[in-house]
Amino acid sequence: MPSVYVVPGGGLAAVDRAASGFREDLPRPAGALDTATVRDLLPFARAALRESFEETGALLGEEDESVSSDAPAEVAHWQAYRRRRLQPAFGRLQLIARAITPVGSPIRYHTRFFMADGAGLQRVGGGDGELEDIGWLQVDEALRRPMPEITVLVIGEALKRWRKMAGEHRAPLFYCRGDRLLRRGAGAE
Repeated sequence: MPSVYVVPGGGLAAVDRAASGFREDLPRPAGALDTATVRDLLPFARAALRESFEETGALLGEEDESVSSDAPAEVAHWQAYRRRRLQPAFGRLQLIARAITPVGSPIRYHTRFFMADGAGLQRVGGGDGELEDIGWLQVDEALRRPMPEITVLVIGEALKRWRKMAGEHRAPLFYCRGDRLLRRGAGAE
C-alpha cells in the first residue's frame, strides 16, 4: 500500500506453522472466535512477530538468560532473538480485531491484528525496505497521516482495549456489505 501508513503485516508463511523453539505462552482471547482464528492463533502470532522483525527490524521480547544464543535456529527472526538472548513476548500479544476486505477490492485481505505492550521492544535493524517511513508517532499525530480506513478503526480498537485493560474483551470482525463498513462483536450495534 504505497504512500499510506500501515502497521507491519503480511500473510502466513510456512515457517509460521512450525514451533519457534521458544515458550509460546500466547494468552487465549476472551469471547467466541471463528474456527480459522482458533485453529491458527499461534501461527498468526508467530507471523506478527516475524513480520514486525522483517519490516521494521523490531524484536518484541524479554531478556532471558535461559535462552541459548548458540542453539540452532534456522529462521532469521528466531536467530535474532537467540543472539540477543530474548524470549519472544508471545504472552503480551493480544488479538485486537479480524478484518476482511470487501468483495470488490482488487486485492483481498483476511487479517488478524495484534497489539502488545512495547516494553522490551528492540530495534536491531532498519527492516527489509518494504516500509518507507519507520518510526514512533503520538496517536493523534499518526491519525492525521494518510492511512487505510481499517487501520484507523483498528488503532481505535487498540486504544479502547489499552484504556480498558481489565475485563473481558472480544475481538471484533470488520467487513463490508455494499458500500458500508460494518463491525460485529465487542459491543457492535
